Amino acid sequence: MDRNFIKKNNITKGNFISKMYFNFNYFIVENICNFNNKNVLDFGGGLGFLKKRLIQKGANVKIYDKVKELSDVNNYKDYDCDIVIFSHVLMYINKDEVEKIFSFFKKKNKKILIISCFSNQTIFNKIFAFLLGHKNPHKDTVLLPKTEEQLISNFFKIEKSINFFLFKVILSSTKN
Repeated sequence: MDRNFIKKNNITKGNFISKMYFNFNYFIVENICNFNNKNVLDFGGGLGFLKKRLIQKGANVKIYDKVKELSDVNNYKDYDCDIVIFSHVLMYINKDEVEKIFSFFKKKNKKILIISCFSNQTIFNKIFAFLLGHKNPHKDTVLLPKTEEQLISNFFKIEKSINFFLFKVILSSTKN
């Protein structure tokens, strides 16, 4: 995949330290629940780094991404999944659209686990990003972390919440 395509589509392909950050995120995600024999939708899965790890855990993973060349499915509504993962993606989607996405999964006729990972966007995140050469971290943020967390709790039952200094991972499920 060429650099222009990656830059044009805001695809994350970080340096050594940002890879460590995301690998730690992915480690938390892959150990927060059982993925064996589950159909997983990686919403905004990009280049598929998380997908590769979850396949090793026995999951059947499909990516839905706004960049069609990176998607395994054309429409997330067409994939019957047990688990949906939103890893550092909802921050780029406006509140109304996130509500529509959450509403769709809430209305499905079965229990679905929802995993959301997001940056806390604190001063520590900004200092860390600056040290990595990201001059304007979170500049494309549309949905703030507090709003994302509030929407999750409005639509789903929070099963587990793990807060690190730089990011948070929330496991929730559709309410009955």
